[in-house]
Amino acid sequence: MKKFTLILTAALLLTSSAFAQVDVTTDPALPITFDESWGSSFLVEKTGVKTGDKFIFTAEPVTAVSWKYGSQILPKSNNAGWSNLGTSISVPTSGDYVFTVTAAYSDSINSFGGLRVQGVDAKLTAVKYQTATVIDPNTEQTHVFDVTKTDQLWSNATNDGTGTITFSGAWAGAGWWIQSLDISAYKSVVFELSEASTINLLPQIFAKDADGKDANVSKTINAGETIAALALSSSAATYSTIMMQNFAAGTCKLKKVYLSSLSADDALSVATGIGKINMGKSISADAYIYNIAGQNVDTGYKGIVIQNGKKFIQK
Repeated sequence: MKKFTLILTAALLLTSSAFAQVDVTTDPALPITFDESWGSSFLVEKTGVKTGDKFIFTAEPVTAVSWKYGSQILPKSNNAGWSNLGTSISVPTSGDYVFTVTAAYSDSINSFGGLRVQGVDAKLTAVKYQTATVIDPNTEQTHVFDVTKTDQLWSNATNDGTGTITFSGAWAGAGWWIQSLDISAYKSVVFELSEASTINLLPQIFAKDADGKDANVSKTINAGETIAALALSSSAATYSTIMMQNFAAGTCKLKKVYLSSLSADDALSVATGIGKINMGKSISADAYIYNIAGQNVDTGYKGIVIQNGKKFIQK
């Protein structure tokens, strides 16, 4: 098969930004149009990826013939069974769509020669790769809410005083009033759970724009996940409530809910440890080491390196 080389941009943010470019290949060449047979795919031949890195797909929908569930991209492992890496990515309009690498996904991608991609009723024209941002967590300002004392409980939701919220039915809610809170220093809200949710949850920020129209923001925490970060709306003039709602009856165990001065992506990186550098700690000689461009390096390499999803400085 013919192979196609892509130039990928990786960004590192410390006190300033530095950029590195690496070459990867897709097999076969892009563009590729996925029909409704699920019979075609391509491989992004990129390994050395890390938790928090991103693959960015430029895609557009294709008119459906009989498929009723919308245009989709489906990232997969390149192992023998082509197992799914997460859920499909919906492609409702032309644009860029992001697939973020988790620890489990990085193991699969690095072990099996790259990222396999399938799709349905979608045309892919380009792929970009971006390394996880490295952030100094000491720059983050936060306002932390008391998860043991939610001051709003909707539709028979209860808080047991430890942050465990019980929802007796769908679309209940628990949260906090924020009308009187000065949030001008903040850019996002982070919801952390102490245990993976068994139901789909919907963290929300309720806001109005200058004309009094809704400027709400929400993001689903799927069953099995433990965290979400929401960007404060750029069009919001006033905020009323931060709320956790639910798609079905069940419980969620809130660990921490807070406003952050960082962007949603950067706050998520700090919260999950993706953006932190392990200062003063040594790397192991028994595991692969990568530079910030995702290239395999040895123990003599100087600068920031990544090992087992963690960042270190080698001097």
